[in-house]
Amino acid sequence: MLTLLLALLSFQPAHADWSPIIACEGNGMVVDANSDGNYYQLVIRNHSDTLSYFASKADIGRALNDRGEMIVSVDPGGPDFRGDRSSLYTGYISGQTNVVVSRVDATSVKVGIWEVGYRSTHNEEVANWVFRGCSFR
Repeated sequence: MLTLLLALLSFQPAHADWSPIIACEGNGMVVDANSDGNYYQLVIRNHSDTLSYFASKADIGRALNDRGEMIVSVDPGGPDFRGDRSSLYTGYISGQTNVVVSRVDATSVKVGIWEVGYRSTHNEEVANWVFRGCSFR
């Protein structure tokens, strides 16, 4: 019985182990992959100015946790609202609010917040932030 209890306490689902595949500005912005490589998430931490700016432009509240981090599940090569298919990852925040992660150059990544069909009939990038000093794995 004790062995079963210890085994249950040590069990963690496969998606619990995350490792960064893109890391920028001292891990202030990362795209993590789970250990199986089936799930991806964008995490922005220690960037209160960035998150305040995003929040002033779009509804990102559902993506914020109690530690002040923005965490969004993203998909590789998902729909790119710009139409040029150059995004690395895209994800859904809430309502018509989406995020697009795209590479700017060899060491920079842009995170764009998009309102899809909101305030007008077309898709619109309402905010973006460029993170520098990125490494790609």
